[in-house]
Amino acid sequence: MNDAQSELDAQSRAEIEGLVARLDALVPQEEAAIAFEQYGGDLDESKIVANQRGFLRFGVEMLKSAILPTGEEGDLPIDIRYLQTEPARIRFDWIVRRDRAGSPVPADQQTRSYMKDRLALVTCGVVVFAVAALAIVGLFTLLTYV
Repeated sequence: MNDAQSELDAQSRAEIEGLVARLDALVPQEEAAIAFEQYGGDLDESKIVANQRGFLRFGVEMLKSAILPTGEEGDLPIDIRYLQTEPARIRFDWIVRRDRAGSPVPADQQTRSYMKDRLALVTCGVVVFAVAALAIVGLFTLLTYV
């Protein structure tokens, strides 16, 4: 039994599974559509656009992801590709559930991201400093040449 299963008692879990199964049967997949769109230059400038059935089906799929057993890496047998409209700008290859407490992003990935950001900042600083130094040397050379 994994952590998610132990969080709910057997009666609550059975009731939730029944409700999710009922919702799954009530909301048809036909004509359900959802698009994950990026309207700006970065992923934080994104939006979800869907019809009513699309939102309902997406909700059902997310509820199913909370109760289904996971694979070794936390991956789930959830497929939302039938919902996504074409051409999709943002697609999801798989859905992962992490039942550990804390951040859903592993600490090593957070550290790598932080280090990449710091490295990019330092690199930009060095480039700006180098360009400024070369400009000063060039200007000095021009002034002393005459």
